Amino acid sequence: TIPSDFGSTWTAMTTGSYMFCYCTSLTAIPSDFGSTWTALTDGSGMFGGCKALTTIPSDFGSKWTALTYGSNMFSSCTSLTTIPSDFGSTWTALTYGNGMFSRCTSLKTAYFLAPSCTTTASMFDTCTALESITLTPTAYTALINGTSDYGLTSAQLANAKLYSESPTVLVIKTNKGMSKYFFAV
Repeated sequence: TIPSDFGSTWTAMTTGSYMFCYCTSLTAIPSDFGSTWTALTDGSGMFGGCKALTTIPSDFGSKWTALTYGSNMFSSCTSLTTIPSDFGSTWTALTYGNGMFSRCTSLKTAYFLAPSCTTTASMFDTCTALESITLTPTAYTALINGTSDYGLTSAQLANAKLYSESPTVLVIKTNKGMSKYFFAV
């Protein structure tokens, strides 16, 4: 268990990489986790391998506007089932999201709204239960153009199309590949 006031006085912390990596019994992250870490730039592997972790708080990392590295942040969190609907929306500096959710085999619903993330190789690789994913238009365009590899199969990518009038694109996985649903959020 992470105490609710963990790191609350660490206002100048810049590196949180591998902080709780492979804490296999960790089931929850406090709702105000890292809320004072406005200078955090590296969250790589922060919760990687936390196999019992089931949820991410809705405001997770919302103050981390300087975050640049998020690679493998939640990789191999095999009990994680959903990513919050505003996940990464304030991460304007995030560039590296490689493998962020790779091997999260129970993940069904994913949101990735980081506005400027350009390096996303294998972000959702081996997320075999993934049913829906919501991306920003920039991320969606990179996915469709092949400039970003989210770890989705080529059959799933072949069924996706860009709808530029929608600020958010929802792609639903079915037994026949990916279906498209477009809506404004």
